[in-house]
Amino acid sequence: MDEYVFGGVKDPDTNMIPSLGAAVRLCNMLNCGSRRFEIIYCRDGDQPFPRSELEIETAEPLGYDIATVRTEYWSIVDDISPSDWAIPYRRLLNSSGLFSSRTDAEDYLRDYRAHKEWDADFPFEVVEVIRIKPR
Repeated sequence: MDEYVFGGVKDPDTNMIPSLGAAVRLCNMLNCGSRRFEIIYCRDGDQPFPRSELEIETAEPLGYDIATVRTEYWSIVDDISPSDWAIPYRRLLNSSGLFSSRTDAEDYLRDYRAHKEWDADFPFEVVEVIRIKPR
């Protein structure tokens, strides 16, 4: 845990680990104890997934989120709009609380901005969320 807190692994602005490789190395160090850890990896769907380069046992896609990722990670899917226009989108969320398709997430973000939600001008991005278990 010291490596995460004091080792310079996390980004000082977001408190997130900026590379999957660093997250896998840290997770493997943490997994030497009795507790088991996993990684929740968020990526732009256009990024290549470097699974073959890393020691990854499983990579389970969970869905698509919409969040600010360049600053703190804040999800507008987790904090979905209570407005009536968002009711059909709430029905589209899967068991992980995410959109199953990138298109649904993009549609929600477009409508979120069109309905001028109070933070609609924030730099939101659609990201794919994957649960990773290192070897």
